[in-house]
Amino acid sequence: MSLEKAILEAVRALPAEKQQKVLNHAARLRDEARKKSPFRSVKGLWADLDISLSAEEIEANKREMWRNFPEERHLMPAVVVDTHAIVWYLSADPRLSANAADALDSATAAGERIHVPSICLVELTYLVEKGRLPSAARDRLIDALDDPATPCLLAPLDRAVSNAV
Repeated sequence: MSLEKAILEAVRALPAEKQQKVLNHAARLRDEARKKSPFRSVKGLWADLDISLSAEEIEANKREMWRNFPEERHLMPAVVVDTHAIVWYLSADPRLSANAADALDSATAAGERIHVPSICLVELTYLVEKGRLPSAARDRLIDALDDPATPCLLAPLDRAVSNAV
């Protein structure tokens, strides 16, 4: 008996609700087996905006914004950027470490998402308001977050996220 026939016989012997579960599982396996397409890169999206924020400036901004909040760090099992990384990646700034640039480029080429925490948008808004970042930079990132052809995915900061880490 062929594998296909054995699978069909086993599925036919199941009740309808179990058959639906098998079908759903088969669909997930099929989707996992498909090769992911690379995304359109967002590296250098801000290169023409003449952005030159130092690590010290971004850190000072964070300290000013969050001085009354406790700092806790958690590890997340995904490609996640912080404000430094997204600013420097989108600006094609050489201050982004080679390892970070490689991780972001590899995720893009592999069709994997780059998670941009929502707090980054808050910090970028603050930088725009202080005149340290042109509003076009934030607007372009929002456009990239809304564009399914780019790897950028807004990662909300909500209770579900905090419970998951």
